[in-house]
This record gives sequence, C-alpha cells and structure tokens, in this order.
Amino acid sequence: MRTFVTLGVLLTLALGAVPATATDVKQPPTPEQVQAWSTTLPRQPTSVLDPVYSPIEAVHFLDRTYAVMLQDFSENAPGDAWDKGGEGSKAVDRYRRTLTHSPDKKLNRLMNRALNQVGDVFDDVNSTDTEQAARTAPRSNNSWAQVEAALKLYGVDTGEPWSLSTAR
Repeated sequence: MRTFVTLGVLLTLALGAVPATATDVKQPPTPEQVQAWSTTLPRQPTSVLDPVYSPIEAVHFLDRTYAVMLQDFSENAPGDAWDKGGEGSKAVDRYRRTLTHSPDKKLNRLMNRALNQVGDVFDDVNSTDTEQAARTAPRSNNSWAQVEAALKLYGVDTGEPWSLSTAR
C-alpha cells in the first residue's frame, strides 16, 4: 500500500513539473486583434447623453481636450484652460479601463503610464498649478508618442498627429 502512495506522489510531482510546451506560451497579439480592439465599442450606448467611445475614439477625445486646453493658454484664457483641465482629468479616469485592456500587455503598460502622466498634467492645470503642468507636460508628450508609435506598428489608424504627443 505504501508503494502505491509513494508512486502516486511521485507521479503527481512528475506531472506537475512538465515543462511548458510551445502551445502554452502566450503569443503576441496579431495586428488584426489590436486593430479590432482599437475600434470596438466596450459596450452599447444606452442614450445620447451617455456616449460610448472605442479606445481610439477615447484617445481622440483626450487629445482634443488637451489641444483646447493648450489653445486656451496660448490665447491667454487660463480660466477656460482650467475648466478643460478638470474635464480632461475626469476623462482620463473614465476611459482608463477601456484604454488599458488591449490584447498587448506592453501597450497596456505604455498606455497606463501615458494616462498617469497626462492625468497629472490635467490635474495640475485644474488646480491652477500651471508651472508644475509645464514641467510635467514634456514627459507626458514622450509617453504619448510611444503609445502612438506602438499603435502604428500594429497598423492602427491613429488619425492626425496627436497634440498629446507633439505639444511642447
């Protein structure tokens, strides 16, 4: 009886130690998978008052908000820019889950870092700390340039150059 128990334990250990096969290793996503993710709505809209954006549309929404905020500053309208800072901060929080759940884990990490950084810029502008926003904006722009480049490598149509990645 003891030999059967010992044999059972050894067999269990041996089967548990089987090396991973090539099929067990996670393959990188295909361009088609990332392209489909970028244009697919995360859910269906429930009303006109509740717009739903695909990941690429959410990035464009953040980009437009960022561009308008920069324009308001250049036109010496800081009050409007502060409003856009608050709007952008809320949008980062709202779209983070959608934007950080692509099929590519590396893209998700890049996107999360870019969202953290632009969220900080929006927060600084919203709290009227424009000097801090000016210091952190270049780092944010660099992160967004990396996100944009990663999406383009997958063949995603990112649209016009992003203010998020080109603003200085």
